[in-house]
Amino acid sequence: MNDSIYDKNGRLLYGTIPTQFPEETILMSNTPRMITGSNRKWMIYDSVYTYGDDKEMFERLEFSFEKGSLFNMKVWMKLLVKKKGPYPFWI
Repeated sequence: MNDSIYDKNGRLLYGTIPTQFPEETILMSNTPRMITGSNRKWMIYDSVYTYGDDKEMFERLEFSFEKGSLFNMKVWMKLLVKKKGPYPFWI
């Protein structure tokens, strides 16, 4: 699983982009998605956070099914369901 932070224009601010992840993937807040790139299937989830004078940043979680296991899928689903604290992914 990978966690990255982007500005509202999709520029990477923190974290890394996984190898073979389709970099042109548009940020889309609060919408779990499956995408395909480089012969892999990815599950991604973006969250938008506003701060200051209407500034925005996005947090993106993603993982590849080829790398993931059933256990990772169950953890992923728990992360999406439980929303506590300042970030929706604390469990």
